[in-house]
Amino acid sequence: MDLARLQARIDDVTWYHEFEFGNGLKAKSTTPDVEIHRPMWRFVEEQLDAVDFRGKSVLDIGCWDGYWSFYAERRGARSVLAADDGSQNWSAGQGLHLAKELYGSHIEINQRLSVYDLTSLNRKFDIILFLGVYYHLLDPFYALAQIRHCCHA
Repeated sequence: MDLARLQARIDDVTWYHEFEFGNGLKAKSTTPDVEIHRPMWRFVEEQLDAVDFRGKSVLDIGCWDGYWSFYAERRGARSVLAADDGSQNWSAGQGLHLAKELYGSHIEINQRLSVYDLTSLNRKFDIILFLGVYYHLLDPFYALAQIRHCCHA
C-alpha cells in the first residue's frame, strides 16, 4: 500500500466532513467555514451516540460524503443506504466512493436519488438520517411525505 499515493487521492477530493482512515491518512474539509461546522458535527454525534444502530437498516438522506453513513455502519447497522442527489451539491461525489473503499465498507450508495422520489425505493428502514437537508428543500411537506413512506410503522 503506497500511503503517499492514497493521500494524494484523498487530497484530490472536495470533502465536506473530515475523515481519519487510519495509517495517518486523513481527509480535510474544504468548506470555508469548517470551524463553525465542527461543533455542530460533535453535537450531532453526541445525539446519535444515544441511538442503537445494532442490526438496524439505515437510510442516510443527503449523505454527501457519507460521514454519518459510515458512523451508522461502525455502530453496527445491518445495512446502510447512503443516498444523495448529486445534482444538488458542489461536490462531484467521488469522496463517498473513496471513503467506502478506504474503510472497506459495505454501505450501499445511490447518488441519483432525490428526496422527492424516495417512494421509488419501495423499501422501509428502521432509522432514517436526514441531516443538513431540510433548509435546502423547495417543498418540505412533500419531502417529509416521501420520508414517511420509507419508515416502518
